[in-house]
Amino acid sequence: MLGIKGKIIIVISFVALSSSITIGWFSICRGLSIMESSVTGNMVLQSEIVKSNFEREMDKIISTTHFLETMIQTQIPDIADNQQLMDLFLTDLEKQMRNFAESDHLLSLWVVFYPDYLACSKMISLFDKERDGVFSKEIPYDIFQQDLSSPSMDWWNKAIEHGSYWSHPYFW
Repeated sequence: MLGIKGKIIIVISFVALSSSITIGWFSICRGLSIMESSVTGNMVLQSEIVKSNFEREMDKIISTTHFLETMIQTQIPDIADNQQLMDLFLTDLEKQMRNFAESDHLLSLWVVFYPDYLACSKMISLFDKERDGVFSKEIPYDIFQQDLSSPSMDWWNKAIEHGSYWSHPYFW
């Protein structure tokens, strides 16, 4: 038979073992709960970031669409031979382009009037060389004399070849 010492050792061992198991179980459950809420919070945060980026890109697309719609609705003067009217039109168009490029933080924005459509070779090319939001107007150049060997210019080569070409929009 066990003496008083043996009984005390068994009781202390039982209490220590049961309290260790109980404390361990509650610690694991609490840790899982904290980890689950942390992971859920992180997932929600990541979802918000992705949603915000997606909405920003959608806003940019909507803004671009509105700008292009305005450009399409802007009519080229019927008298393209009238240099004064044409210069006024191009000045107004350049102002619209500059405002759009600045508001959307673009690197460049340009419009080329196809020579068969417009009796003169006209273009407007704005470029932010310093990436500081200040756009300079590039010197007009002959669009048919540029180096078009780059694969990224395939859409332009097809437009020259066919007179027009619908490509996927791209951002440079």
